[in-house]
Amino acid sequence: MPGRLYFGGCSLLISCLNVFVVTTAAPTNIDVDLQSRQQTSDNIIQILREIHGKTYSLPLSSNRQPFLVGSEVSCFTIQLLYSAEGADHKVMLWLHYTEADTRFKRVHTISFAVKEGTDSSANNVHFEFEGSSKDGLIVEEAEFVHHTTCYCLKITLKDGRCVYIALPPSSGTSCVDVCAQTSERGRCTYETYDISKSEECLKYEVFKDTDQPETTEVPTPSPDENKPLLETDTQLQEYQDFKRGLLFSSLVLVYSSYGDDRFPLCMITYRPNEAPGPDGNIYILTPGLSGDQAMVQEFKPYKLDGHNDTFKAAARIRRDGRFYESRVIFTDRRQCILLRTPKYHNLCELFTGGRYTNGILNNICFFVYTVYCKQPQKRFTKLGDCWPPANKKK
Repeated sequence: MPGRLYFGGCSLLISCLNVFVVTTAAPTNIDVDLQSRQQTSDNIIQILREIHGKTYSLPLSSNRQPFLVGSEVSCFTIQLLYSAEGADHKVMLWLHYTEADTRFKRVHTISFAVKEGTDSSANNVHFEFEGSSKDGLIVEEAEFVHHTTCYCLKITLKDGRCVYIALPPSSGTSCVDVCAQTSERGRCTYETYDISKSEECLKYEVFKDTDQPETTEVPTPSPDENKPLLETDTQLQEYQDFKRGLLFSSLVLVYSSYGDDRFPLCMITYRPNEAPGPDGNIYILTPGLSGDQAMVQEFKPYKLDGHNDTFKAAARIRRDGRFYESRVIFTDRRQCILLRTPKYHNLCELFTGGRYTNGILNNICFFVYTVYCKQPQKRFTKLGDCWPPANKKK
């Protein structure tokens, strides 16, 4: 636990971190955390945990026009993300696809809130539509149904059209008819998805780092108790584990201290189990590549000098033609991560788990950013602000 940490003559930051530790618990045991926020049944908690972070692809052999897109695609994947904000439970559906005619790559989001009063005796959760980044896509209602052999997401649009999206469970095997019998489907479109093991939709370009990690010296902490601890102080290392900071979901860039950055990391998705190992790969959307390309690189975190071997706070990430060391300033291991890249304009960045706003749980993340990075030079409110292909129109 960090020692005394003062800012503005008071121990405000460390008090916030103390509250964070008490309210978020360990990342491997989120049931206690969720139950303390809302009296939600174990069954619904399990449903929300099951859908989080999973990516599914739509086979295009028989259907090249997904319901949620309305135009022909050459590739289409979806990802479901879950987060808890105070008493509210949120679900975000990410759409990744490539248009068949223009070859434009697109990423859109549909946001939902879990409705209160959902019948906890049934294996279903009702969602309330909060908004979409895709023009004209307005959802009237949505329901997620959990079966032993499959999942089903039913989405009804405001114009009355609807779709049943049948998803396989983690095992990869499913009986899609259980998700929605023919009599239940009515006139709704029915789509079956496979588990997606790659990000082929966005055609990532592979980059390899052949240099050795930089030798990073940890400065001696200042004895002045009226200043916050240095970012590299060993007392903060338990909040700086890079891998844990990436595990919870896809991350989007919200704040940047460098307003003229030509190579911002707009969205980061971590695949921990991919070859060559042992720590997998990171997939990044950035406008720094030509056209609407994206990039993938091996993730090789390492510890800073003087830190415990358990906490690997640094990794080299490609930016603007070369690899730079980025260090974790802080991560809550669920909603956000703050990165410092000293040799790249002393860049300071805030990434959050799919949400661009300052919510109840990630409030600590925005606060820590202002302590160590001051006010950002650039703010992003949607993916298209950072990655132009998300805004392209036909």
